[in-house]
Amino acid sequence: MIPRFLQTALLLSAVTIAASASPQQDLKRCYDEARSTYAMRQCSAEEFRIYDQALNESYRQLMRRLDPAERRNLRTAQRAWIRYRDAECRFEGFEMRGGTGEALLVGECLAEMTRRRAEGLRKILEGIRQREGN
Repeated sequence: MIPRFLQTALLLSAVTIAASASPQQDLKRCYDEARSTYAMRQCSAEEFRIYDQALNESYRQLMRRLDPAERRNLRTAQRAWIRYRDAECRFEGFEMRGGTGEALLVGECLAEMTRRRAEGLRKILEGIRQREGN
C-alpha cells in the first residue's frame, strides 16, 4: 500500500501537470522526479490523457470538415486504429507480464501511439486548411 503522503504528492503532481501551460516540461519533470514504478505509471497515464485530448480534438475538427463519405471512412479507420493500438500495447506489455513494469510498458505505449496518431490527424487537418485557404 502506498503511504498517504505519497498518494497526495502524486495527486498534486498530476493536478499541476493538468493545469500547466507547458505540459511537455511538466511531463519531463514528472518522469524525472518519479521514484517508483507507481509514480512513473501516473506520469504515463497523464501523458496519455494529454495526447488523447489532442487526438480527440483533431478528430472532431476533421469530422466537421469532411463530407459524409469521408466521415464514415475516418470513423471506420479510427475505430480500427483504436483496436490495433490497444492490442499492440497489450502485446508490448507482455515482456513484463505479471510484473510491476507491465502496466508501465502498456501505459507508455498507449501514450506514444496516441501522440503519433494525434500528430497524423493534425497534419491531415493542416493540409485541408491549406487547400481551403484557412
